[in-house]
Amino acid sequence: MTRLTGTRDIHCALVLGRPGSIDWRICPPSLPVDTPPPKDRRKTPVAPRDDEKDPPTPLTRGIWAFRLVAPMREILELEQDGPCPKDYSKVDRVHQMCLDLDEATPAYFRLENPDRKWDDDPSCYWLQSVRFYLPQMNLFNLMALHRPYIFNRQKSRTEALKASIEMLHRQMLTFQGLDAGSWRNFSLFFGSFDAVVLMASIYILFPKENLEMAGSAMQHFHWTTERFEAMQERNPLAKAAKGVLQAIFAKFKKAVGNPAPPPSLSSLASQTPASTADSTGSLSARGSVSTATAATADTPASKSSTVATPTSLPTVPDTSSAYPLPSAHSEWTLPNSWDFTSIAPLFPMGDLIYHDLNGIPEDGSLPAWGAATPPPPAAGTTFEGDFGNDSVWNLLNQYDPTSV
Repeated sequence: MTRLTGTRDIHCALVLGRPGSIDWRICPPSLPVDTPPPKDRRKTPVAPRDDEKDPPTPLTRGIWAFRLVAPMREILELEQDGPCPKDYSKVDRVHQMCLDLDEATPAYFRLENPDRKWDDDPSCYWLQSVRFYLPQMNLFNLMALHRPYIFNRQKSRTEALKASIEMLHRQMLTFQGLDAGSWRNFSLFFGSFDAVVLMASIYILFPKENLEMAGSAMQHFHWTTERFEAMQERNPLAKAAKGVLQAIFAKFKKAVGNPAPPPSLSSLASQTPASTADSTGSLSARGSVSTATAATADTPASKSSTVATPTSLPTVPDTSSAYPLPSAHSEWTLPNSWDFTSIAPLFPMGDLIYHDLNGIPEDGSLPAWGAATPPPPAAGTTFEGDFGNDSVWNLLNQYDPTSV
């Protein structure tokens, strides 16, 4: 129970931007023994599970999830050094920790080339769905790690973009593998919202960088708006974020251009199913995310299934479905007086929930967009809410390119 409570506490701290309630340095919890369920608890000694012979259990899942939380504790401690530490060696060390965790992922928990030996075991009915959720925890680690440094370090901007685009890719797979009754799931919202805001903010403020990923970024922004449009009647947070997405899309489009929209999720779902083994890779293997993601990304399975399995996911053909590469043509520059070292950390979820964040056009309206249509770029769109002058939202409100 302590392990579960601590995991939720530290995760909420990084998602919402609030202080953690537990000091892990005082009394870190000890992990239980990963042992198979005994037939007779009175006569069976506690012995570690044999990973080759024994199927994974919910306890196996819980222990691995707890290991994925380890970088989060390091990230909270790094926040004490502020957005401009003396050196970034600690940041790079935690980054490598995340990559090592990805490499150490048990084969039966991997989404790419998983070990399916236990998939048909009745006691492992939960196993296939976990392959979508657990890797997202490590992607969030990378997003949260580099998020405080995106204004002062180019490497962190690049790594944050890679993690955000990959997170949106995994969120797309997860969404398409669930039926509509599961769209209330909190993780379907926060994973996409944090990633899409972080991704778009980087391109708006630094439009000349990472252009090789801009096509995939714009593609996933369109697909994220489609998911939120579909979920909004069942997921209040998705509905609340509508204005924010509209406002940030208008600025994002001005920053990197506006090529033709990509195929909708519904059209991609009709493609011929294929294995994802050749179209995805580990975090370390996917060292760079480019527009090729658009051609190789796994596209959704039918919503009729309750759990999407990697073998049931269609892929986009390699012909003409890749999203066009935008060209950064904005001549807008940051105000000379702006001090990035004084900017507050970016916590989109916390601002949406606690600070009434919204995107409001000049006429005060909130136009809707269709499930297959991106939000219209309302003129004069600004962010409103109970946030300070040192917030990212205030900086984005100053975005006014002279050439669009």
